[in-house]
Amino acid sequence: MKVKHIMSQNVFVVHSGANVRDVAKMMLDRRLGSAVVSDGERVVGIVTDRDVLATLTNKRKFNPDLETVDKIMSRCVHFIGAEAEVWKAKDMMVRYGIKKLPVMKDGQLGGIVTSTDIAAEDSDVLDSLKSSAYRAVRGY
Repeated sequence: MKVKHIMSQNVFVVHSGANVRDVAKMMLDRRLGSAVVSDGERVVGIVTDRDVLATLTNKRKFNPDLETVDKIMSRCVHFIGAEAEVWKAKDMMVRYGIKKLPVMKDGQLGGIVTSTDIAAEDSDVLDSLKSSAYRAVRGY
């Protein structure tokens, strides 16, 4: 099965200069765990609920009303093509310890695929993703 068959085409995209509190509120309201960060047409990062929580708990003088998402986003974004096989997306998530992969289609951001999307397609995948996430958190 191809990534395009399980990805979400509705990607929440924010500008790199967006306010952290506003983005966190929008993610919460939309029940999303991430937002793709752009600088115009170019994807420059991804910000996750974990990025927000880690920043709030680790930085004493961080003010989410004054800071922008480009200060807390992950800049190393891994992408996958819409025509790629789902197993390839799973392998990338396991290898890099991530749960979300923006999907490129015709050179543009075309969607996003998550570990939940993959797990819903194949329950055996869930065990491998859990194991990878546990190793990433524990530093194994």
